[in-house]
Amino acid sequence: MTDAPPLPIVDTPDALGQLVETLDNARTIALDTEFHAERRYRPQLMLLQVSADGGPVHTVDPLALDLQPLGPVLDGRTWLAHGAARDVELIHAATGARPTALLDTQVLAGLAGLHFPARLDALASEVLGVQVDKGATLSDWHRRPLNPEQLAYARTDVRLLCPLADALLARIDTLDAAIPGRQGRTWATMAGDELVADALADPDPHIQWRSLDIAPRFDGPTRQVLHALYTWRESEAQRKNNPPHFILAPSIALDLARRRPTDSAGLRANRRIPSGLLKRHANTLLAIISAAPDGPIPPPIPDSRRGGLGALLTAWSGCKAAELGIAAALLAPPHTIRAMTIGGSKDLSGWRSQALAHGLDQILSGSRVLAVDENGAVVTRLAVPPPTGFPAP
Repeated sequence: MTDAPPLPIVDTPDALGQLVETLDNARTIALDTEFHAERRYRPQLMLLQVSADGGPVHTVDPLALDLQPLGPVLDGRTWLAHGAARDVELIHAATGARPTALLDTQVLAGLAGLHFPARLDALASEVLGVQVDKGATLSDWHRRPLNPEQLAYARTDVRLLCPLADALLARIDTLDAAIPGRQGRTWATMAGDELVADALADPDPHIQWRSLDIAPRFDGPTRQVLHALYTWRESEAQRKNNPPHFILAPSIALDLARRRPTDSAGLRANRRIPSGLLKRHANTLLAIISAAPDGPIPPPIPDSRRGGLGALLTAWSGCKAAELGIAAALLAPPHTIRAMTIGGSKDLSGWRSQALAHGLDQILSGSRVLAVDENGAVVTRLAVPPPTGFPAP
């Protein structure tokens, strides 16, 4: 790939105003961010890279500027990005903007039958034949001035997005034409909408403990205490701008919820509980545990492993992914397998409902079964109806 001379970094209000004018008529805006997430509740945005309709890449310094003026020209446009969840979250926080549509090249690759989730450099090599130097990935993006290697790395990622998306969409169109029932273009748009909604949703502090394999065995009091501890942990993490596990490790929260100590000696009974946690929060933890029974009892956690159904649906969804030409990890990630196991097709939503619901109903009703074909591959077949009776003598 060749590159025009790099544009100066946008780090003054006048330069930002010129960029706003440049983006004003863009239909598609390719973008990427560099950020530091270590030891923070919310990552800190260090650099924003944007390109209008495949044009030159502009690098914007959020440490020097308020990015709010970009909000009106970014809002309501089509965004093109790779692994975009963090980009959407951080750009929305900095500008207030959200896309009207999102094309994520990581998702496009999965819908094109390639690996998911794939790194941008791996896709660039496989699809475009372009080698990307990722040496600056973990460099210090807070340091100013940024060095030429960092800026070249930041620009390259965005320059790749338009040609990569075009190539992947062409593959998706080919598969859509060849495979009955595939709607790859539509599913890409729907997947982008879901990604934006998830990225901008309020964090749920309880996902982690509810997703534990042993969660279905938690009794009511354990669920009450876990709910109270994780609610406090999330609030404290936000207040201190620390990752939640810095405040209270999941293993410690689970131990406290099970034992429910009533005094400092009970807290110290776990030899692994950090002394710093006891020094800072012993009284708070005891108060939370004591008050938890007065709160609501979270509902029982359904067991997604019941009777081996989860394993069966994992195998079936792999067959369905191969049939549709979609990466299995994109079509049926663990949360989708859990939803299908617990609630069947009624717990599916969005594009996955369109892709999976009919076949899932067939598997669960027994009208379609898994089998091994003559080549040793697992396939799905219509079930042979069982005999309804014996012939008359």
